[in-house]
Amino acid sequence: MNIKNILYLLIIFSLFLFLFGIIVYIISLIYSSIKGSPYVPTSKKLLKKFFGEIKFKKNSFFIELGSGDGRILRYIAKYYQINGLGVDINPILVWFSKVYSWLENVNDRVKFERMDAMNVDLTKADYIYIFLMPKFIKKLRLFRIPKTTFSPSTAIWTVLLFSCLII
Repeated sequence: MNIKNILYLLIIFSLFLFLFGIIVYIISLIYSSIKGSPYVPTSKKLLKKFFGEIKFKKNSFFIELGSGDGRILRYIAKYYQINGLGVDINPILVWFSKVYSWLENVNDRVKFERMDAMNVDLTKADYIYIFLMPKFIKKLRLFRIPKTTFSPSTAIWTVLLFSCLII
């Protein structure tokens, strides 16, 4: 085998790996869409607009259901010194969340887990942010938990309402 043939094989192998990675990523996005909600990244401008108006309590606990790449939780942890948990069904997005939180140096304040949002213990949360389709939001344990279980000031946001609900 000469150098030219080896180079061709290397290029073909690289293309195969790239296509395989794209296929795995697309399948994971389809899976998360079926199980909860499609991945839709939130812009930094929208983060500043929405969360800039809220007076967060320092060192409180924030849970994000349908966290995607974790940008909301990372933003909250970085600018408001809040601890939190991000939950998503997509293992690739959870992995990206962990990498990004390490790169942004907030990995000591946030934790990301691959988990079904229906199985998350929400009772310790001061703030809950939900990015799921309406039919999944209705199924959440959140609405079957007695209001007295939560702190009187627990705030819940959904992307659909885009407003703060105080329980």
